[in-house]
Amino acid sequence: SRSVPVALAVGLLIGALVTALLVGGTKAQLATVSGDAADPGAAGASQTAAPGQGLAPTGPVGGASRPGSPGAGGLQSGAGGGGPAQGNGDQGRPQTNILGIDCAKLQTPGVRGITPTTIKIGVGLADLDALKPLYGDAVTFGPQEQIFDAVFKGNLAQGALPCGRHIVPVYQKYQVLTESQSRAVCQSFMNDEKVFAVITTFSFRDPLCITQENKSFLIDEGYQIYQTQVAQSGGRLFSLHPPVDLWYRIWTNWVITRLANQPGVKFGVYYNTTDPLRVAVVEKDILKVLKAHGITPVIATSDASAAALITGDPNDTSAVLKFKNEHVTHVMMSVENFMKEAQRQSYHPQYFFAGTDAEDANAGRFDPDNGDGAQGLTWDRINDYHRGVKPSADQEQCVGYTTKAGIARPRQESGQWELTMIACDEVGIVVRAIRAAGANLTTNRLALGARTVTSWPGNFVGRGGYTDKKSYLVNENREARYSKDCSCWKTTGDWKPLFLGR
Repeated sequence: SRSVPVALAVGLLIGALVTALLVGGTKAQLATVSGDAADPGAAGASQTAAPGQGLAPTGPVGGASRPGSPGAGGLQSGAGGGGPAQGNGDQGRPQTNILGIDCAKLQTPGVRGITPTTIKIGVGLADLDALKPLYGDAVTFGPQEQIFDAVFKGNLAQGALPCGRHIVPVYQKYQVLTESQSRAVCQSFMNDEKVFAVITTFSFRDPLCITQENKSFLIDEGYQIYQTQVAQSGGRLFSLHPPVDLWYRIWTNWVITRLANQPGVKFGVYYNTTDPLRVAVVEKDILKVLKAHGITPVIATSDASAAALITGDPNDTSAVLKFKNEHVTHVMMSVENFMKEAQRQSYHPQYFFAGTDAEDANAGRFDPDNGDGAQGLTWDRINDYHRGVKPSADQEQCVGYTTKAGIARPRQESGQWELTMIACDEVGIVVRAIRAAGANLTTNRLALGARTVTSWPGNFVGRGGYTDKKSYLVNENREARYSKDCSCWKTTGDWKPLFLGR
């Protein structure tokens, strides 16, 4: 999955809308937010696709536009269970549609990426090809563009978008280890392709280029999103996972309960210091929280670069030696290579992990003996495969979109499976937000529409929803334990509300 390189090389590098949200509820705001050219996203009207160019909701997937080919085929909303499909532009615009919206009031002037018949959406795809020789299936996502095409069609086939509009996706890849590539993709989406909104799979390193600088909507898996970025986004940045700050605080509070009333515990924290933003979060949301509960940990740090982390941190040897000499019994860390060095030095502490670091995608990199019994907290629908738990009905529907399009069914919880589930969550949320925004589609209304998604079953993550003040989706987590018997993580508890401290 995406967590392998993220944990090794990225994660370790350790407003008018806001006023509106504070003043009134989301549904009321949807009724009042204006759609004139002053709206964010009004950076020049663009004819993104000629009328009538769209993929039907049934039949083979294809025709998604590529960078440099504006006006390629889009994904047209269809009937599904909601009634007859609407006209695509060549057939005349209906005065009302199956959503009960008065399409005579359709407004589009000056909104980038929107025409009377099309909505142009940029889809950023994480590029991990360079790591396939090392990690194989865990970073093999399959035909990403075709997967998103199929998921768009599957969602749109369940009900027409307002006034018969259809979606024109534009795909670009970005290398997750290089922040400048995320920025280049942002600038291409905004300046060249002129998209209305952006979906990124994970570890998109420059979300503020989309949301703050270009006043556009972005939804990302969330592994590299920080609360400061959410605050600076003008209410336009959404994620599936909690922001890193909150993730670390949840994790730390959970660890504290694991250590409570255990005699002889001595705690160690090992983290990387090359990313100032990540370091600030570690200090505030891990170290400061521990000290507030009377825990003064032994600290070991690493200054290794992303390139060094891929093959193993050269600081692991000294970190293990320090923890061993100071008799540390429990280690809170994200550096899995530490385990192999600990095994070589005959050092066997209790480990704690969280989020993507406590999932089966990482399990193959753990030293089975040294990692045996490691405890984890995660909010993703991962670690069920080795327990024989079958996919949920929603997950089956999701993967059914891709198999119907001729894409071979991936192994449950493989990299391609996880990418498919992320696509279903992100695309499904965007489609529902567009429907909630109605005929007068603007960036502000799209963001408000996303906040009407208050109950979501979750394909990749657990259940959740957005609120006027909450821009991450998931509301629940569950515990897991690593076992050397299968060299895997297994869930050990039921879903519970996010562990915010209790």
